[in-house]
Amino acid sequence: MGKALRGKAAPPVPEESDDDYKGSWGAKLDSFAPPEIPPAPAKAPPAAKPAAAEKVPAAKPAEAPAVKPAAAPAAAAPASTERMTIQESLDSLMSLQGALCAALVDSGSGMILGQSGSGINMDIAAAGATEAVRAKLATMNSLGLTDTIDDMIITLSSQYHVVRPLTRDPKVFLYVIVDKAQSNLAMARYKVTEYDGRLVM
Repeated sequence: MGKALRGKAAPPVPEESDDDYKGSWGAKLDSFAPPEIPPAPAKAPPAAKPAAAEKVPAAKPAEAPAVKPAAAPAAAAPASTERMTIQESLDSLMSLQGALCAALVDSGSGMILGQSGSGINMDIAAAGATEAVRAKLATMNSLGLTDTIDDMIITLSSQYHVVRPLTRDPKVFLYVIVDKAQSNLAMARYKVTEYDGRLVM
């Protein structure tokens, strides 16, 4: 029996080639490889807590600017309606450019109540101006006119004669003679009108 066992050789174990390993055991071992674990998702950083709102101090109401006391008004210039005496008015009229003479005349009597200037015989000139005023008033009366005379302008070759009955008493008139070449007739009329309102008798 021992011989019989010795006589039969064990069958050769077939050698496994690389291909057989790969197809059998290798494949099985590979199947046991742990599955690839995906990386854990990154945790988002914790949300920052909203910063507490800073308390802004309430703005103080703007203070009204201090009101400075008003400065004392400067001394006012003399008003144009300041009253003037007869002589002051006549002397002021003589400040007109080209003024020769000025007078205040009563047309009822032809008398001069005041005068300023020189170079002309004002008694004669006043008498002639009185006759002109009387004649004009008589003419207005004949025509039934109720108007008043603002002024009368007598134009000579070298002079202007300005006659203006006073507003408060038309029987009295201002009489101004100016040099035609040197004076301004419009200014002369304006000034005579101004002193009509300022003159105090």
